[in-house]
Amino acid sequence: MMDIPGHTLRGSLRATGANLLFHAVCGANNRPVIVKTPKLTSPGPREWERYRREHSILQRLQDVGGVPRAHGCEFVHERPLLVLEEVEGEPLSKLVGQRLEVTRFLPLAISLASTLGEIHRRGVIHKDLKPSNLILTPAGEGRIIDFGSASLHRVEHVDSVATPVIEGTLAYMSPEQTGRMNRAVDYRTDLYSLGVTFYELLTGRLPFQAQDALGWFHAHMAFRPRPPHELVASLPPALSAIVMKLLAKVAEERYQGADGLKADLERCRDRLLRGEFEAFPLGEQDFSSRFQMPQRLYGREAPVATLFEGFARTARGGRPELLLVRGYSGIGKSAVVHELNRPVVERRGFFLRGKFDQFQRDIPYATLAQAIRGLVQQLLAGTDEELATWRERLHEAWGDQGQVLVDLVSQLELVVGRQPAVQELPPAEAQNRFNQVFQKFLGAFSTSEHPLVVFLDDLQWADLASLRLIRHLLSSAEMPPVLWVGAYRDNEVSPSHPLMLTLDEVRKAGAPVTDIRLEPLSLAQLQQLVTEALPGAGEDIVVPLSALVLEKTGGNPFFLIQLMLTLNQDGLLTRAPDGRWRWDAEGVRAKGYSDNVVDFMVGKLRLLPDGTQHLLRLSACVGNTFPLQMLAIISGMEPQEVERSLEPALQEGMLARGGPEQFRFLHDRIQQAAQALIPEDERKAVHLRIGRLLLESLSSEEVREKLFDIVGQLNAGAELIHTPEERLRVARLNAEAGWKAKRSTAHRSAVAYFTAAFDLIPGDPWTTDPAFAFKLRLDQATSEFMSGNAAATRALVEVLLSQVRTPTDTAAVYRLKSDLHLAAGEIQASVSCLLECLGLMGMYMSPHPSWEEVVAANNEVWALLGERPIASLVELPLATDPDMKAVLSVLGALFTPAYFTDYNLLILHLARLVSLSLLHGNSEAAVNGYAWYGAVVGPAFKKYREGYAFAELACELVERHDFSAFRGMALYSMEIVNYWTRPISRSMELIRSAFHHALQAGDFQVACYCCNHIVTNSISLGYNLEDVYADSVARFDFARKAGFLDVYEVIRASQSYIQFLRGRTRSFNTLNGEGFEEEAFEAGLTPERMSTLKCWYWILKMQARFMCGAYEEARQAGEKAVPLIWSSTSHIQLLDFHLFRGLTLAACVPGAAPEERERWLEQIQQHQQQLAEWASYCPENFLAPERMVSAELARVTGRSEDAARAYEDAVHAAREHGFIQNVGLASEIAANFWRERRFSTIADAYARSAREAYLRWGALGKVRHLEARWPNLALAEDAPTGDTSSSTQIDALTLVKAQQAISGEIVLERLVTTLMQVAIENAGAQRGALLLARGDKLPVVAISGASPGAPILLPKEDAPQELPWTLIAYVKRTREHVLIGDASRPHPFSADEYLRRGQARSVLCLPLLRQEHFYGVLYLENELATEAFTPARLSLLGHLASQAVISIENARLYAEVQHAESALRRANDELEARVEERTRELKEAQARLVDTAREVGMSEVASNVLHNVGNVLTSAVVNLEVMRGSMVSSRLGRLKQLSALFEEHSGCLADFFTKDPRGLQLPEYFSALTEELLREQTLLREGLAEMGWHVEHIRSIVQVQQNYAKTALLIDDCELAQLAEDALRIQRAALERHGVTVTRELSSSCMVRVDRHKVLQILINLISNAKYALDGVPAEQRHMLVRLSVDGQVARIQVVDTGMGFSPELREKLFMHGFTTRRDGHGFGLHSSALAAKLLGGKLLLDSDGEGKGATATLELPLA
Repeated sequence: MMDIPGHTLRGSLRATGANLLFHAVCGANNRPVIVKTPKLTSPGPREWERYRREHSILQRLQDVGGVPRAHGCEFVHERPLLVLEEVEGEPLSKLVGQRLEVTRFLPLAISLASTLGEIHRRGVIHKDLKPSNLILTPAGEGRIIDFGSASLHRVEHVDSVATPVIEGTLAYMSPEQTGRMNRAVDYRTDLYSLGVTFYELLTGRLPFQAQDALGWFHAHMAFRPRPPHELVASLPPALSAIVMKLLAKVAEERYQGADGLKADLERCRDRLLRGEFEAFPLGEQDFSSRFQMPQRLYGREAPVATLFEGFARTARGGRPELLLVRGYSGIGKSAVVHELNRPVVERRGFFLRGKFDQFQRDIPYATLAQAIRGLVQQLLAGTDEELATWRERLHEAWGDQGQVLVDLVSQLELVVGRQPAVQELPPAEAQNRFNQVFQKFLGAFSTSEHPLVVFLDDLQWADLASLRLIRHLLSSAEMPPVLWVGAYRDNEVSPSHPLMLTLDEVRKAGAPVTDIRLEPLSLAQLQQLVTEALPGAGEDIVVPLSALVLEKTGGNPFFLIQLMLTLNQDGLLTRAPDGRWRWDAEGVRAKGYSDNVVDFMVGKLRLLPDGTQHLLRLSACVGNTFPLQMLAIISGMEPQEVERSLEPALQEGMLARGGPEQFRFLHDRIQQAAQALIPEDERKAVHLRIGRLLLESLSSEEVREKLFDIVGQLNAGAELIHTPEERLRVARLNAEAGWKAKRSTAHRSAVAYFTAAFDLIPGDPWTTDPAFAFKLRLDQATSEFMSGNAAATRALVEVLLSQVRTPTDTAAVYRLKSDLHLAAGEIQASVSCLLECLGLMGMYMSPHPSWEEVVAANNEVWALLGERPIASLVELPLATDPDMKAVLSVLGALFTPAYFTDYNLLILHLARLVSLSLLHGNSEAAVNGYAWYGAVVGPAFKKYREGYAFAELACELVERHDFSAFRGMALYSMEIVNYWTRPISRSMELIRSAFHHALQAGDFQVACYCCNHIVTNSISLGYNLEDVYADSVARFDFARKAGFLDVYEVIRASQSYIQFLRGRTRSFNTLNGEGFEEEAFEAGLTPERMSTLKCWYWILKMQARFMCGAYEEARQAGEKAVPLIWSSTSHIQLLDFHLFRGLTLAACVPGAAPEERERWLEQIQQHQQQLAEWASYCPENFLAPERMVSAELARVTGRSEDAARAYEDAVHAAREHGFIQNVGLASEIAANFWRERRFSTIADAYARSAREAYLRWGALGKVRHLEARWPNLALAEDAPTGDTSSSTQIDALTLVKAQQAISGEIVLERLVTTLMQVAIENAGAQRGALLLARGDKLPVVAISGASPGAPILLPKEDAPQELPWTLIAYVKRTREHVLIGDASRPHPFSADEYLRRGQARSVLCLPLLRQEHFYGVLYLENELATEAFTPARLSLLGHLASQAVISIENARLYAEVQHAESALRRANDELEARVEERTRELKEAQARLVDTAREVGMSEVASNVLHNVGNVLTSAVVNLEVMRGSMVSSRLGRLKQLSALFEEHSGCLADFFTKDPRGLQLPEYFSALTEELLREQTLLREGLAEMGWHVEHIRSIVQVQQNYAKTALLIDDCELAQLAEDALRIQRAALERHGVTVTRELSSSCMVRVDRHKVLQILINLISNAKYALDGVPAEQRHMLVRLSVDGQVARIQVVDTGMGFSPELREKLFMHGFTTRRDGHGFGLHSSALAAKLLGGKLLLDSDGEGKGATATLELPLA
């Protein structure tokens, strides 16, 4: 225990929040006292100051009877002590939970109110009234203790800070004390806290309950507690009303003084003593003891409502929005915006705020960093678990790029930990990376659970870097739904102000922007304010006073409040003791108050003590917000002394606390007034002194953190710096600030710092420190370039060229100069610039080198490589020679301009780059070199596989040395190289990954190229065109917003081609359509545009014209692509060029002149040879195109047999490799070939194949074009015209998918949910309900929410539902469906109450039937459209209903099985309990166990039946749908059409057959129809045979289970190979649907004596399991092997798959009943199969090498 001189400690009393209390005895007079000391082991100066302040406040309250006296404040053993009078009694906290009797409560409450009134009269606010700080004396009176949080401020402005920083106790603090109410804190906060305490004492509980700080804030701000008398009936209503008045949310509605409260409590006591319990008017004697301005907003209802609406939109997950609040200074912009605090707290959101400073405009992102620091404070105040969650979320959001933001806000490291260093990037990529990381940071916090609001005040002073970032964040499509709120003074900005230009760009980008202008208060609004500020004042005072205030202040809220307060302080507006108000109009005029608000505030500041004024002057130079520590440094005072000196400014409302040890000016005008206190000629000296003091007193780490602040102060006084040493030091500080700003991509700020640094170098910078001067100018030039200031950059580049001293300097300047040329579209100048640089460094290259030079350079690469594998080059050391690294960097920069100007130069410089890397080591430039050398070495030198190896090397180099900035580019080049040796599907994976990594690294150029390639690859892969177009819209938008014109123009051209194929252009012979005109686009293809853009457009146009049959136009487009084809090196567009130009020329050959014919044939042959070359490396991509061109070449050269074979090869290759568009194209040209030769049957077959392929591709325009050219095809298919052709096929596909979804569920709750979702989706309904029969009842088991799109609900059985019950009853009884197309018109059920309300427009009610048994009703409705449910939809839903009934039966069976298992578990539990309790019931328990075991057997039988029948049913259902589809599309109906033709021409059949065009075609049509009907008959026979197999197998399974108890097995001689074939046949349809390739090794012949159906059951289970295991791997890797082998007397059937495999620890669990690794599995199959194998005398084994490595299932059986 502590030793306190002069006191004896008797023991500890208790601990409060941050303090310890001890009983002690004062040695001098033996007086008992309380000693209070901090809990902290080592208290610091802050604690000492806090105790000193508390002692000072208690000294002020010495004469207040209800407050313990302070005997002293001492500093003992490095610890502050407060010695207090000992108060007899107990804290009221000991009574919490009990109800205090009214007779005991009232004296206590009156004494507390009396004491509180005295405290307030002495200018003290307690701020932490609660039961533990209130003592109940034995006499029944109250004492108020613990003034540690007390304040002497008349009004205290509390910001929204982290919870631990808030003064007070959460459960008892007033709404305004939370800092979230946009209200200042005054003495009335104590009255609210007292009200909470009174409520708790009277009711035994708190008025509110909450789980955390936000919950308490929300409760205090928004919840109204139940009146106490409703909880405790015996409480007088008057007393309850007093407590409720104390708990008013707004201070103006509470008691205005403790005296008024005391008066009402005494009146209540007196009335109760007289037996009067009725309520009485409250507050009749309630007068405020001080002048108080009302705090609510006047005339701002509409702006606040607009803010609330904007927040509601973004909180729902909408788009990011910008709300702009503008008006004059002091108009109340910040006050209006801070009203958002309440809804943000309600939604548990984040409200970030930052304020731009007029004196800190050069500090980049200072305000955004300020906002983030506020967020960091909130996060650090949370629990460890919450902090860990946010840390994980941030790591997930920004990956390894977090250091980008930690550099901006160092405190973030406390949240996320130390971050990996990020690579230095080129300026553009660095800017993009910063934007992306900032965006992802905001996205981590802006969620539906935590909506995010960012408020940026005084935007008129925003730095350019912040404005650009805000513009990006608001314009980005990926931006999370953040509500941005900005406030600015519209009288201080012109149309050319950077803010206004930024806002124009934001609006043009399509971001939602709402403008809110605040006007001065009108006279009526001002009169309302004055009336409420002067309660009881009459019009004789309110009207003239309002007029004078309006005249003086112009209705400016800030100014008029300050004026009113000053009038009261100067005695010109006072309240008499009788409550009447007086004001002195003449005295006001005589005072001569200034009409200028700044001058007025200067006058008020001059009334403050000199020490306070001095500190305010220094503070104004620091900024709007200033830390206590910084002010202590620059003032030379101790922090405690500074805080004391600032106290008068705090009391007068000039300052507010902005956080722990931080202050802020309450308004900009106050800061301006404080600044005005410094004479103009002294300000620079003050700033310089501040900067020097900061620099001297801070550590190097603190200097780095506050670098911008320090440099800003020094620069403001730079003119006064004269010594060379100090000038050079300040220059280096400016350089560091510039580099820091540059890293944060704040390039305008960086330019200012670099300029200042250069100017501060003493003497001639180029002589004093040439290296430093060069770096400053180079970095300044780079930042000027990134700021878009090309002229300044060019000037600096010329200066730098004259000052270069090393190759590194030379390379850096020339690379920047090249970037300038590229940005201006001067590509040839860019090439010349870089070649000039290489020449200066000793490497000479021509802009147009010869092919011989290229070959020589390439040979040098392979000579240097020698016998080394290409992959081994990753082991080369990194280049270290700075001169060589400079050469490599210039060669790397040459790639882009060389690519667009000269093919030979492209190859030559890449070969040189690779050779130098082989000689001198790897570098970042080598990544580019290896990657693109790999791209060109294939087409240039036929080294495609070697090219692939070089591209792999580039990717490996990135990973080896973590060149993460180049990862996107390396993957992008890998995608291009991949085309020529690997499937295009792999290229698609690579390009998507490249896009992701490029975006992460901020490389928007590569990311945009990726967007174009993703669209092109999607077309090449034959993806559905509707999906491709939808994806292309997003890719186009990304490229457009990134500003890469040529890239998004390429995507736009691709979109026009996609829409052309879909039939969405104006006609099928043009690309013209919505947003695209061929003529305008072609006019824009000027020489300065990218060659690739021009080349790819002409290729696309050639394809389009060929597809519509305009072959001459296609040829002309192809001719325009020929001279540009060099620019498409290694791109997949080369495939389209050679394919379609070959086909186009072949189509044009028949009508060509002889000389043209020869030339075209030669060119066709060249195209064929090129495709053949590529096909030899990658047949998957190129074989089908090569076969098509070969076929056409054979056709036009008269080799019909070769052509026929080649067409068929092309179709087969396209189908085999999954290119559906090539199936269509090859089939179409084959059809044309056979029609020319009048083999109509074959031609029609190919044409149908083409149509089917185009239809699957989504090329509906091409389908219609084909039908127009093949009329009999349209007749045969009976296809509707328009965009919705082939709805039957679409419905069939929909049906299968829907049935799979429904049949995949076996748990009834999930089944009904799935059924509802599927039905609503496929029927086009908005709302629906599913009712299932349970006896005579028809309860609702699933219903969609009341609003469209709401989730599916599973209501309680007896819960009432809003449905048309008369209609449902009709369907139940008649078992007929009811379809109401328009419920607003008369119909048979118009009297139904639900339908009469008119909510539903279309209604459909279906019975669920199976074999005449009624299962339930499906009800659907659409509230928006009439005739929403077509007969076709009805047919589809009928099929779904059938499947639903089957699934419901299965689900109920499954539920019964689960119920049986549950019964088993319950029985076992009962059994154990009974055995422990009474052993005498052992026999009875054993009997029950036997019964239970029988239930388990029944359960497993049911499980086996369900699982095994389900496997066969899946195949049967699919087979049935195929057969049904065949019947629907049967040509049998065509006979009826023929019959109608015969009847129509029955009188002139001879003429009809010989003259009518249709009659002439009939013999040929009869022949084709007969063949088609015979084919259909064959297919149906085969289908019926397979259905027979399925039914027979199901029957056998059921029979086996029925006979289970009688005969265990049905033994017979069986051929195992045949059984395996049977199992595969049953599963065939399912395997094909899953894309599984099956290999058989069943040559071994062996007979076994087994139960054939048991073996078949096992094999079907094994094949089914393997099939599902393969779903997790790519389609091309789905392989299954079924092998039969014999070893001695054991036969083995193995099912081997390449699927997901399993880990070794799962092997033993796989055969356990109920264990499954499938998400939707049930754990029946393997368990029952293992039992069956054991019963047959064999065994079942499962093996796998691990996850992702496939599995082998082995069934071993003894031979017969």
